[in-house]
Amino acid sequence: MFSNFFPGILVVLTTVLGVTAQNVSGVVLRGVSHGGQACPQGSTDFTLSVDKKSITAKYTAFTLSSTNSYFQRKNCQINVDIAYPAGLQYAVSDTTFSDSVNFEKGASAQHRILYYFSGSPDQTSLQHSYNGPLHGEFSNTEVSATGDQIWSPCGGSLPLNINNAVVLRGSGPGKIDVRSVSSGLVWRIC
Repeated sequence: MFSNFFPGILVVLTTVLGVTAQNVSGVVLRGVSHGGQACPQGSTDFTLSVDKKSITAKYTAFTLSSTNSYFQRKNCQINVDIAYPAGLQYAVSDTTFSDSVNFEKGASAQHRILYYFSGSPDQTSLQHSYNGPLHGEFSNTEVSATGDQIWSPCGGSLPLNINNAVVLRGSGPGKIDVRSVSSGLVWRIC
């Protein structure tokens, strides 16, 4: 009885807990396009990690600042084309926001990332907020609730769209520089 039970459990755990490095060896970043006032051409660099568990966007021109009462918003719209083997699909599991913040009292910002696949109505977002007074370099990871994750198609790939936006508001001086955003990926067999 138990000899049939344990192999079955092993198959279920392998499927639920993730895929092996061999499964993701065929995953390739085919291309990235981007646009928006926060990421002019030549100011952004994109990488897919070697283990295929994250996509990182690094910015050199994503800055918002003001010295008095204000409301400002900037964004960078990114389209990521990832090729992956049939039988796999992925979702964004977490987002790490790396920002340089220089806020006096009264300044605040909300850094928000919206994810969706081209042609799909499903969306998910993660965000991190900063409130002045606050000064320094910050790296904050926000995790998607399991039910909030959206999965790529199984058997075909659609581009992943990432809308990276920052809203700066308040009554005191404030400046935020977006250094990078890393989107954690989780893979599963479908």
